[in-house]
This record gives sequence, C-alpha cells and structure tokens, in this order.
Amino acid sequence: ISQLLERFPAGPVVEPHPSSWSTSADDLKAGDPYPLWSAPGNRLHALLWEHLELVVELTNAAQALAVKQEGRLLYKEARATLDEALHSDQFWWASRRPMWNADMVHRGIMLQQGALVLAFNAIEASDAPAARKRELYHKVVLARGLRAQIEDLLLTK
Repeated sequence: ISQLLERFPAGPVVEPHPSSWSTSADDLKAGDPYPLWSAPGNRLHALLWEHLELVVELTNAAQALAVKQEGRLLYKEARATLDEALHSDQFWWASRRPMWNADMVHRGIMLQQGALVLAFNAIEASDAPAARKRELYHKVVLARGLRAQIEDLLLTK
C-alpha cells in the first residue's frame, strides 16, 4: 500500500458538482443534480421531502422533551422507525425515471407516518407545556394533510 502514492501521484484538486451516479450532463445543465430524488417540478418529490422534514422535526422534539421512561421508550421506537423510513426508494420510484411504483412510494410514506405517530406519542407523554404540545400537534395535522396529498397523487398518476 505504501507504493500507491508513487504509482498514482497527486493531481489537481477537483471540486465535484452536486450530483449522483445517475445525473447526466443534461441534468446538470437543467439545474437538476438529483433527478431521481429531488427533481424540480416533481410535486411528489416536494411533498415527500416536506413530509419527511416534519417527521424529523417531530422526532427531534420527542427526543428533547421525552424525559420520563414511557416517553423515552416511545422516542426510541420513533427513532428506529424513522431510521427505517430514511431510504431513497420512495423518492426513486416517485421520479418516474424510467419506472414508477406507487406501492413503493406509499410504503415509504407509511413508514414516515409510523415514526410521526410514535414521536407525537412520546411528546404527549412528556411534561412539556400544553402550548408546546399543541404547537407540535399542529405539525402532525400538517403532515397528515401532506400524506393525503401524496396519496391523492399516487391514485391519480
């Protein structure tokens, strides 16, 4: 291994473009570095990311607020479910490049929803002030609305 530097001398420093294995030169020209996961103009991608951001926010709030045993257990379960939900399949299948599978997108959103329910249960079990719980519950309602929009798109595509 010590000979590697001799065999492959240092070259110029190269800054990679934001992109993935699937990004084409045309994608980069169009300002779309992640077309399979976050394509501009893909309404389904936008809704999925917005929903996921809310789930992450609620899970983080559960972690901060859950100090009692019951809440800690619920938070840990929420976090484990969120970890499972953090996969790219739902976004990839929503890209329609080249294929589409509504069931795979739906499975992803349901994993996210499961994490959200557990996270809010942990928040409810906390000693947080009622106003804080109400504020976080409004985010649950928003997430439910986003899930409904996603499911509507899955039914009409």
